[in-house]
Amino acid sequence: MVGLGIVNGLLEGISVGMLIPLLATLLPHSDRGAGAGVLNFLDDYAAEFDWHSRVIIIALTMLAIIVIKNVVQVGSRIFVAWIEGCAGHDIRRALADRLYATGYPFFLQENPARLIQVISADAWHASGAIRAAFSRIAGLSVVAAFSVMLVLVSWRLTLILAMGALLIRFIQAAFVKRLRRLSEATTDANWLLTGRMLFAVDAARLIRLFGTQAYENAAFAQRSGDVRRTMLISEQTNAALSPTLEVVHVILLLVIMVIAIFSGVDLPVLAAFLVLLNRLQPRLRELEIATGQLAAESAQIRQVEWLLDPAGKATPPTGLRPFIKLTKSIEFSDVSFDYGTRPGGTPALANISLSFLQGRSTALIGASGSGKSTIVNLLCRLVEPRAGMIRVDGINLSEIDPNAWLSAISIAGQDINIIEGGIADNIAYGQRDMSRAEIVEAARLADADGFIMELPEGYETNIDASGLNLSGGQRQRLAIARALARRPQILILDEATNAVDGLSEAAIMRLLRQVHASVTTIVISHRASTLALCDDGVVIANGRVIETGPLATLSTWRQMITP
Repeated sequence: MVGLGIVNGLLEGISVGMLIPLLATLLPHSDRGAGAGVLNFLDDYAAEFDWHSRVIIIALTMLAIIVIKNVVQVGSRIFVAWIEGCAGHDIRRALADRLYATGYPFFLQENPARLIQVISADAWHASGAIRAAFSRIAGLSVVAAFSVMLVLVSWRLTLILAMGALLIRFIQAAFVKRLRRLSEATTDANWLLTGRMLFAVDAARLIRLFGTQAYENAAFAQRSGDVRRTMLISEQTNAALSPTLEVVHVILLLVIMVIAIFSGVDLPVLAAFLVLLNRLQPRLRELEIATGQLAAESAQIRQVEWLLDPAGKATPPTGLRPFIKLTKSIEFSDVSFDYGTRPGGTPALANISLSFLQGRSTALIGASGSGKSTIVNLLCRLVEPRAGMIRVDGINLSEIDPNAWLSAISIAGQDINIIEGGIADNIAYGQRDMSRAEIVEAARLADADGFIMELPEGYETNIDASGLNLSGGQRQRLAIARALARRPQILILDEATNAVDGLSEAAIMRLLRQVHASVTTIVISHRASTLALCDDGVVIANGRVIETGPLATLSTWRQMITP
């Protein structure tokens, strides 16, 4: 890019420099005074031809150079567009790679609005900033080439120009500093606005149930107004940059012209210098615009760099031991975990010890916030214990290959996401090589085949990511079918039947009895009818195990669930 810019600038500078022999030819009485510098050779070149030939040759030479210069310029712009597209694609892919390669605790700690803002908006700003950066590189290269030509025409006038350039640089630095501050403010305002957007969508039902549409609308309008104001101030500052510098450029041009006239600089030299300076002005303005754009988008660029940087972010679980089959049990031994977000530093789990025996179903019983979901997260290695150990058949879970371990686990719950696509795609998610017969069998076991066949296109019926064209019970049965499709060794049902009717629940419970011998099942539910068929139970309160053992022997569990 630098090479193209220098070539482009030199070609344009040489074409303008040809004005010296052209004017010397048109003004034969013009005295080549001091200041023509090394470009005197252009006069010598022109002097070898007669008057008419000189005019034609010089004009054709200027035209040829300008044509070549424009070809180079077009190629340069195409090259920049190609680089911008490739770099933008690489940025988006790198952001996706970072998100998928980052451990789950990162998503528990970070504001979702910030992540969405970085991925959806800041990434595009960074891509646009690449074009601005290349424009700046090209502009600097052209300015460098023009500076060489200016020195060759008259080093004295160039020295005066350099002194004025220092003043221009000082003014520009003040604008850039302000634009960077405004960029930070705009980014912060955008985060808050994105948060309001997310809440408007995610809490649509809550907002309407409590009749807070007017309040939320006003809050949204306030956040949007904050973004508008910060962006307007930023645009005003950016808009004032070029006119301010243009006025300074004109003043500098007039000063140079007056000094040249009074110092006796020859007219062809002065004309070439002024034309070069005039041609340099738009390149300087492009350079100033690019510099202003980079300053205005500096905060967005830093956000993209922050997300791409692995430093300080949770890493995915590791382990090299292969896992084939659970033969005995999964044991939690004095396990503690703390999300670091609870008031008073209360841990989510405090020194709990419990077991899940192979081939048996275990009920996890406790009030909301007691630690049940944290146990599931630890079991699936979404998070790691702060203290204690989890053993699988006596082997530390942290030593086991996480991919092999997770391939043996399936989970169905009220918060398991529906993916945008067909019903069959949702059931086969995570097991893409399933046949249609296997998909239908999983749906039948989850008591979902009946409602699926009633849909307009059966298993090919498209549903969106929210699953709004399905009832709550249908979504849950679909999630159970997805979990069963993997033929898991360990099946986790996390409130997986709280939205299904009694008949469907009975069918699912019959399924649990059928797979009882081959699958280790962990059931979280507030329904007594769901838990009653479990073999064992673990009662949890405030992150501590209260009771554990065969469900029939526990005395407190019925007091904590819905009859």
